[in-house]
Amino acid sequence: MGESRGVAGRVVDMGVLSYMVSPLTLASDLGLPISEEARVVLPVSTIRRGSTVVISGRIGSGTYSLLSMLLVGPSAAGLGVAILGIPDYSLSAARSLGVDLSGVVMTDPRRRFDRSALARAAFALTDGYQVVVVDHDVASVAASRLSSRARQKRSTLLVLDRLPPNSTSLPTNSMVKADLRFLVEGPAWSLGGTLDSGIISRPMLRVITADRQSFPVEMLAGYAVP
Repeated sequence: MGESRGVAGRVVDMGVLSYMVSPLTLASDLGLPISEEARVVLPVSTIRRGSTVVISGRIGSGTYSLLSMLLVGPSAAGLGVAILGIPDYSLSAARSLGVDLSGVVMTDPRRRFDRSALARAAFALTDGYQVVVVDHDVASVAASRLSSRARQKRSTLLVLDRLPPNSTSLPTNSMVKADLRFLVEGPAWSLGGTLDSGIISRPMLRVITADRQSFPVEMLAGYAVP
């Protein structure tokens, strides 16, 4: 049981992760810091600390890019981020999008963990990390308890929900009752430049946002591909 350091962040196994819970002083009492890049994409000015936020999208739609955008602000502010049970999330790609990995820990992507064990770890880590990222299947194990715990500890829970290839709308039957939902539809592409300078294709991230009170709002904005 140990810890490894690579080009990015810390990759730890479950045994080590369970001993890493140490409450930290939060940088802001108002809300989760949101980077300028994320503000361009999201029609919300702040994300309340302790919220449960679901990021939905098909594979390849840009969900990981949006997740990284949401982590830029908290990581830059020195807040702790724990990522559990998402083995194909690339820390090096996250760093290229601006995530400060000095306060990020992630379960070892080479190992597979039981969903219940990951849910228990997420429950514990809300006591020491200001942002906890889990897969939807993990969050569904004890959705209401985990959201309640995150709200109590003022730790923001980011839930990644990979959708079927033919899905075109925000899920309505999710086990996770989110305070805020993002549906990523993309990437779309736009053309820039001139004939003299060359025509450059730029990826666009299309995000549909809805909370518990409002109708969905769609935003379309450019983002950088790592």
